Amino acid sequence: MNNYDELLNYFNAILNFGSFSAASDQLFISQSYLSKVILKAEKELGATLLDRSHHPITLTYAGEKFMSGLETIAFERRNLYQEVHDIANNKNGHISLGINQSIASVFLPEILPIFHEKNPRIHITLSESPSAALEGQLLHQDLDFQIRMLPIYTNKIQFEHLKYEPIYLILAKNSPYFNLNKSKINILEDNFECLKHQDFISLYSGSGFSRLLETFLNRQEIDLNTVLKVKSIQTAATLAYKGLASTFIPESFLNKDFDPTLCNIYKISPNVLKMNVVLASLKDRKFTHEMELFQKSVLRSFSIYK
Repeated sequence: MNNYDELLNYFNAILNFGSFSAASDQLFISQSYLSKVILKAEKELGATLLDRSHHPITLTYAGEKFMSGLETIAFERRNLYQEVHDIANNKNGHISLGINQSIASVFLPEILPIFHEKNPRIHITLSESPSAALEGQLLHQDLDFQIRMLPIYTNKIQFEHLKYEPIYLILAKNSPYFNLNKSKINILEDNFECLKHQDFISLYSGSGFSRLLETFLNRQEIDLNTVLKVKSIQTAATLAYKGLASTFIPESFLNKDFDPTLCNIYKISPNVLKMNVVLASLKDRKFTHEMELFQKSVLRSFSIYK
């Protein structure tokens, strides 16, 4: 099963014209060849893709899933070809940027509009993934830069500081330490007993924020009872605000108008825990002109925080 475009074309013809015979006429191929191609795909997948007992012919549930996948492949291929074409025809070159998927919605608006306004002809290829995956791409020079959080565990990567952010604890109503009368945000300096023996919403391992929290929790000798894992800090925050379970969030995701009947909020002392967002690149790599422009633009964008 190699020619996905051909398969998608054949499926569309069969569904549009209702039968193998009508579809083969429109495709200018024999009906036997069309049937052979579809049967081969069904055999390889081990699933019936078309309901031939229905007139006009329809997709089975498996067929719907398969055709949806074919359409996704076709869409991604078109996007890939367009990106490569744009890069090849862009005299000013391009930048490949990776960013932790959990913080992309917060930090990209601080960076990309400003850079694009001043450098409209420089093409940016963006990858949103967990920090660990992006780190591997950076080490293999598949990325020029990565916007991420510390810690970084390899000395092959250098970084420029962008922003410090305090970390907050959203303590859900099911916590034994929850206080119904507490509506103010207090600082949690050194007593972390309230983190023990309660339900938590955690991020999947591999994200920069989860790495940061794992280091902190190990240092405090605290094991969390994770009841739910999510990919997005915003998702964890929203669920915690609703009282589902407790979680940690950076200040960018803080809602000061929280419902004190559903959660308490504590600010972790920055002396104990804070988020350090950096612009990372491969050490000893020679920067292109475009990379230098991008680095300077990003640093200027965050100069207000320095």
